[in-house]
Amino acid sequence: MAGIGLSRDPLTLTGPATCAVVLRGIDLFGYPTAEVSDAFSDSLPPTLRLSGGGLYLTSVSVHAKSVPAES
Repeated sequence: MAGIGLSRDPLTLTGPATCAVVLRGIDLFGYPTAEVSDAFSDSLPPTLRLSGGGLYLTSVSVHAKSVPAES
């Protein structure tokens, strides 16, 4: 397996998700993107990628190998 990805329904991106996806005690889709990023600081595993251009994250993926940081 090369990776696993989770994404939100595009119609629900204006508020917190109703189904919790928790990593290290933080609900990834339950808080605004800025709060999730601040909570992790620089401690995200190199195999994990958080994505979202709006108020809330839109997807989370984990890969078998390190992935380059998004610009």
